[in-house]
This record gives sequence, C-alpha cells and structure tokens, in this order.
Amino acid sequence: MAGREVDGVALPVAVTAGMAGGAGSFSAPFWPQPANSAAAAIQARQRWAAAAENAPASGRAPHGWALLATLDCNFIRRILSTMTQPAATAAPPATPLTDAEFHRLAFAALAHIEATVDGWLDRDVIDIDSQRQGGLLELRLPGGSKIILNTQPPLQELWLAAKAGGHHYRHVQGRWLDTRDSSEFFAALSQHVSAQAGQALVFGPPGATCAPGAT
Repeated sequence: MAGREVDGVALPVAVTAGMAGGAGSFSAPFWPQPANSAAAAIQARQRWAAAAENAPASGRAPHGWALLATLDCNFIRRILSTMTQPAATAAPPATPLTDAEFHRLAFAALAHIEATVDGWLDRDVIDIDSQRQGGLLELRLPGGSKIILNTQPPLQELWLAAKAGGHHYRHVQGRWLDTRDSSEFFAALSQHVSAQAGQALVFGPPGATCAPGAT
C-alpha cells in the first residue's frame, strides 16, 4: 500500500510511518536506524530520489518494496556471499617426533626434491637449478623465479615460499600438511612449481611412483 509521495515517488506505508515516527521505526531489512524523524526523512528522500533518477526509460520509478529491493540488493548480496564461503580446515596436531626423527624426515623430503629435479634435467624435461645448504633448498626456475624450502627444527615444520605466497607444513601421520588448510606439501609444491615453470610438473613424496616424465 502506498503512503504519501516524496519527490514524486510513492512511498510504502511502512516507510512513511517510519518517517513520522522517528528512530527505530523502519521495517525494511538492513535499513539504518536514524537518530530522529528529521534524519529519517532526509535519508528516505535521498534513497528514493536517487532511485527515481535511475528509473527505466518509461519515466516510471520503481514502486513500493520493488524500489527497496533495487536500492539494497547489492548490499544484501554481499552479506549473503560471506555466509556461503567454506571455512579452511586446519591440519590436525602434529605427530610427536624426536629431534632426530624430524631431521630424518625433513631432510629426506629435501633430498627427494633434489633428486627429482636432477632426474628432470637428465631427461631434458626442464632445467631447474637447485642449491642446498643444510636445511635450506632453493629452486631457481627458467625465467628467474625461485621457490625456497627450508626446515624449522624448533617448530618441527617445513616452510615453502613461492611467488603466490608462503606456507607452513607439519608432519601428521606420515604426511606434511599445511597448518592452515591441511593441503599436502608435495601436491602444493607441484602446483607452485608448475605455475612458475609454465608446464605441468609433479613431485611425489619419497617412495611414491609418479607419472612418466614427472619424476
């Protein structure tokens, strides 16, 4: 039902009642609550006048709650989109390791990556320069980009730094998992190396069998 008009636009009764009643009386979803009736009238006039200026070529402004939907649909859509984003699943707690066990597992992972890169070079798959210093492994890809892997003994983690960002991995029941989203270390390394190299490359964990030409 239409109430009185503002700047030639018929307002719904709920809105005109709010303009007369003051703060807290607007019933439309997500509308702000004005401090007094004067502020309510000003805000309502601005909203409805702006919608009238953007009305279709017919010259008729949207009417009633249809106009309200026109004004607020983008805002409501943004709110709803935040409600549908899946939450990342953090990795389970790390498997308890002694310092010696962590050293063995972390260095075995780095050594396997070095061996994989050397195998690609021998088979003319790709020339990736690897440089190893203790628990630090640097991979220099064609084009000059780098990926850096290093061990963090105090935290018992493997760290990966690539163009797309950095990741931390902890050892959970035989796998290195991202502490933020549980993604697996060698799968993530494959994605980052492939993206920076411009071709599909696959790293598998030590002892894994990969596709021909990948390892």
